[in-house]
Amino acid sequence: MWHCSMMLKVLLLGLANSVKARTCSPDALPEYLRSNITVGGISTPLVVWYPQWASGQTLAHVFSILAGEVLGYHMSEDRARSGSSSQEMIFALGGCLDPPAFAADPKCGTGVPVTTHVGFENWPRLSDTGLSVALSDTGLHPEFYGSYNSSWYNPKVYFPNITTIDLSFMQTCSTNCMSSSQDANIYVHATGDYDGVINASGKLKLKCWNDVWWLSPACRNTPESCIPVVSTGDAWGFGQIIQQISFHNMPMAFGTAINTSMWKSINVANKGALYAFEPDVTFLALGSNNQQIGFPLNNAREYIQKIYRTAFGNTILSNWYFKDLKTVADRAHFLLSKYKLSQDEINGMLRDVGSVGDDDYWAGACRWVIENRMLWSAWIPDSTTCSEGKGLVDSAGNPLESRLQAVDCKVCPAGRASTPMMDGKGPTRFCQQCPKGESQGLPGEQACVPCSIGSYSAVPGSMACTLCPVGSYGNLKGLSACSVCGQGTVSEKLRSTSKVMMVQGEEEWVAYQGAVSFDACGCVKGARVDASGECVLCGEGLKCDGSGKVMVLEGFYTAADSPGSVFKCYGDAKRCPGGPPGTCAHGRDNETVACISCESGLSPGGDGICTPCSSGNSALFSVAIILTILAIAILYISLKSEGQDGKSQNGSLLLLSVAVGQCVTVSQVLGVFGQLKISWGSPFSKVLDFVSLFAFNIEWLNVSCVASFSPGGMYAARVFLVLFLLVVACCIHFVYVALRKKFADGLEISALVKVTGNIMMIFFISVAGAILAPFRCYKHPNGLHTVQEFGDVLCNSHGEHQKMLIIAGIALILPVSFLAIASYVVIVELPKRMQKGRRCLSPHLVIPLL
Repeated sequence: MWHCSMMLKVLLLGLANSVKARTCSPDALPEYLRSNITVGGISTPLVVWYPQWASGQTLAHVFSILAGEVLGYHMSEDRARSGSSSQEMIFALGGCLDPPAFAADPKCGTGVPVTTHVGFENWPRLSDTGLSVALSDTGLHPEFYGSYNSSWYNPKVYFPNITTIDLSFMQTCSTNCMSSSQDANIYVHATGDYDGVINASGKLKLKCWNDVWWLSPACRNTPESCIPVVSTGDAWGFGQIIQQISFHNMPMAFGTAINTSMWKSINVANKGALYAFEPDVTFLALGSNNQQIGFPLNNAREYIQKIYRTAFGNTILSNWYFKDLKTVADRAHFLLSKYKLSQDEINGMLRDVGSVGDDDYWAGACRWVIENRMLWSAWIPDSTTCSEGKGLVDSAGNPLESRLQAVDCKVCPAGRASTPMMDGKGPTRFCQQCPKGESQGLPGEQACVPCSIGSYSAVPGSMACTLCPVGSYGNLKGLSACSVCGQGTVSEKLRSTSKVMMVQGEEEWVAYQGAVSFDACGCVKGARVDASGECVLCGEGLKCDGSGKVMVLEGFYTAADSPGSVFKCYGDAKRCPGGPPGTCAHGRDNETVACISCESGLSPGGDGICTPCSSGNSALFSVAIILTILAIAILYISLKSEGQDGKSQNGSLLLLSVAVGQCVTVSQVLGVFGQLKISWGSPFSKVLDFVSLFAFNIEWLNVSCVASFSPGGMYAARVFLVLFLLVVACCIHFVYVALRKKFADGLEISALVKVTGNIMMIFFISVAGAILAPFRCYKHPNGLHTVQEFGDVLCNSHGEHQKMLIIAGIALILPVSFLAIASYVVIVELPKRMQKGRRCLSPHLVIPLL
């Protein structure tokens, strides 16, 4: 149907409510066995859009009868689902709520499910792009246009003229499309006939005689002789017709009846030339008297240029359906794809209805269905011919892979895919189980989906792929198993896949599933990678957060190149602040074990750090030496004055000597407490640090600021410090003898023996403790041992430790010799002298041993 207004080219979709339908065939499927379709979650009958013209209604009725009575769908014959134009059908199939208002607001896109599903006889106005194809299917018509050329013949003698038609039955040109300036311009551009138009206010318009008839050049001078061509509607077909009659010098006039009924009456009464289309029932009664005028074969190229010299091209009448019909009603879709009726068959049904005279086009369609079973049987899908999304099933609904026991088609369930196959009966489909590595989570799909990276499917028929578990990864699509991090290694159970996340504003590494590459592999939280690439437990002193990085806790130390070897920072734990491996407090040498030493030019300070050496450090060392010499001198003088010249010893000096000796002894005992593996709290720990000086802990004097010693050298200085004290005592003695006696009475060795004996007695504990230092070791988390008082020396009898052991063996001579001499005096000499009534030799050597 050609209209003046442009018709839309759309492709959309439908839905509705059921109305009790009539039954055509005696073997029709009963209503109670028929089923609805489901659109947008709503169950509804299959709804057909019925056009208001006879041929369209006939086509719709044939389809409805077959879809309902043969295929078993509930059908709707709701006449509200009909319209007078193809545009309405298109908007109805598109789900618009008000299709008749297509030119204004049809209320589309509301989200309401489509309520109309199938439409017939869409009359599109073809675009330029498709015209060349659509118009190519054209043939030569039986009647020849040349017979109407007034230059050769006088055809008007065989036809009535326009004066025989009452003008009141006709539309005026000003009220229809013939008043369009655009169409007038097209006509002039194609034909060059400026006499057929007028200029009205600067715009061209077709020139109409009596404002009703447009006259061709062949009869324009004698209007009464023009053969009338009567159309209807909004001047249907006038654009092509006025060019054809002009090009071919045909003495005709074009006009438009006021309505379709008058169009039929005028043309049946006049039996002249008329504009008509088929299939249509309007002029079907004219039968063979209704002949088509033949023009030159359609020239598609000229039609694109809007030059209508040649014949009309055939208009393609299309059957439309909403987009999801194949999904919700696949058998109806199959029927629609095969549904083909020739023009003769449609005209035959229209004549049948006309002969009965009841205008019941459903009844005419029913009679055609009953009489043409052989024809439409080929349109009905076999019950085992499965469409897309479905597959073969047996009587119990179980999926099959062949037709041998198949009785029907069902939508393929999740975990399977509708797969095409071919057998002796032709193409069909079966529901193939998804293989390993693929899945399908929706029913009715045509393919399984390979598992995405980071997931896998280990069993056939999976509805969903599973994320690779923690400790594994999938770097390819379609995996049936994930790759295990560190598979085959002894630490496989300590492997993990981790990523950083923000938790309460802080970064935290958490284990996760679905890793997509080996880069995500690491160790579980609390484990680390060792030098061999194995995951091992983090161990004491380390923090392993799962990121692959190792952090050292405060109070522990590990070198940057061996993060797994952890030392505990005994003593001042603050020198090891923790953090990345190799971290020490400020000024500490991170090349030494457990940050035990300060860097060159620095000395230990507060909070574990090292501070620059100052002149005060040297002064302190000098003062300590001077005080030591003075203390020995005082001890010497006090012992020298005892019983001198038969006089009793000065009481005050003796008391002071005894008090100092006891203080030193107590300090040495406290120094022994400091050597115990106990973390003493403040302030007792400060006291122990101070009294450690009396245990020969000369590091307290910041000796490193005065001289540089190796651990063995420092140990030797400590154990042989008592020799320094003895040498000082000897020097004092000889100086005293030289100044007071001038060697007149000899060297007074007894006095020297008293002094050295008292020094050995006072510092015996310190000497013994210092010598035993290489044997007192701390055990660290890495299993190694270090010397308690020399933290950078490993207790392994090698290197510095070996030197210290040798020095200890030599230094052991001092306390052993002193102990042997004291024992000899007490056991042997003392009894002898007591028997002789003589004074005890060197009582200061004896008394401490009792």
